[in-house]
Amino acid sequence: MSDRLIRKIIEGQEIVTSTADTTVSDAALLMRDKHIGAVIVVEGGKLAGSVTGPLVDARGKAAHAARLKGELGIPRERVLAIGDGANDLLMMAEAGTSIAYHAKPVVKEKADYALDYAGLDGVLNLFPDAYGLPASRTGSGK
Repeated sequence: MSDRLIRKIIEGQEIVTSTADTTVSDAALLMRDKHIGAVIVVEGGKLAGSVTGPLVDARGKAAHAARLKGELGIPRERVLAIGDGANDLLMMAEAGTSIAYHAKPVVKEKADYALDYAGLDGVLNLFPDAYGLPASRTGSGK
């Protein structure tokens, strides 16, 4: 995750994730008890070549998102899901806003937005009002 996105999350944004695209330290700081799935192990600042935690399939990701919406009382329209593969489509369908991130074509077709040339902090540019960004930096849909 980018440092910019992490800072915005720490500033009070709730985060739920079900991806292996985080480091162990990121997961420990941010994902707390809401993270499911494997986490890439980093040792000495380098990828260790292993993961911890369970591998989660498409149904598991979607079920986790649905469960958390209920537990946290978050309406669908306030949920954002980011995915890159077909195994993320069911989870993305649970969200009011979906973003394809460096994704396969089938995911881009289904998502509300697609980011191909930005890091994860590019998500912030899609919602400038929520993060106090200038409107001129707003991202566009697919």
